[in-house]
Amino acid sequence: MGRRPVRFGGRIIEAVIVYGLVTNPETVLGQYHKAGGSPSTDLQINYAEIEESSPPLRLSTPGWANFSLNNMQGVDSSELLFELAKEKIITRIQPFSRRVRFFVERYFEFMKDHIEANLDQLPSDPLLMPLDWIFSVWLPLPHSRILLSSGNDKKTAQFVEFDLIFWTGVELLGIQVEQKGTMVKSKREVLERFSEKHPNFKVISVTRDQLPDDEKKFPFEVFDEYFLNFWSDVELPKGPLLHQNLNHELLS
Repeated sequence: MGRRPVRFGGRIIEAVIVYGLVTNPETVLGQYHKAGGSPSTDLQINYAEIEESSPPLRLSTPGWANFSLNNMQGVDSSELLFELAKEKIITRIQPFSRRVRFFVERYFEFMKDHIEANLDQLPSDPLLMPLDWIFSVWLPLPHSRILLSSGNDKKTAQFVEFDLIFWTGVELLGIQVEQKGTMVKSKREVLERFSEKHPNFKVISVTRDQLPDDEKKFPFEVFDEYFLNFWSDVELPKGPLLHQNLNHELLS
């Protein structure tokens, strides 16, 4: 894919995404260019390169957190491992983005309950606990910026921003969580132009009614069955041990 900016058309999906607590996405873009535009893995700690053949980004995908063995000390259960991974994502959400945090927290809690409600659909394995499947959920990339036009300096790089992005291996989903107040006009106009130009990129807007402050409600109704039944293409779950040479052994 090289250094091309975002491209969607027919079945074509190509995008470079900067995500997380990044002050200057152009700096991260510089890291991407320095890596030759083709990183060793699709997911880095603050950017991702996605194309139609890229595997889905799941909680178990290597590269996004770089847990060390020290981080893993004392983590002797799926519950603790899940809490560690969830907290790692939440720490990458801006402190004042309360509703984005609400979305992520409720997303994970909903998916936990969804697993329990659909145990009869999951492959049976005596070595697995039901919660082990939570590591196969789609990975939310907070504060995502999709590169619109490539370039090696601040004057030519342009991005469109989303509160969260998911890559399911089938489609990119851009989530906009309604914040207090109104979206900056320039940001809204860029988003509108992007949506018109790239209809194969799915934009989901979550209203305050769908994500209220006073109850732990998650807007599952805005997602399709494939998104909700995230396990459909997974043979066995793996834990988020963010080194390629580590595997599910810490969960056994």
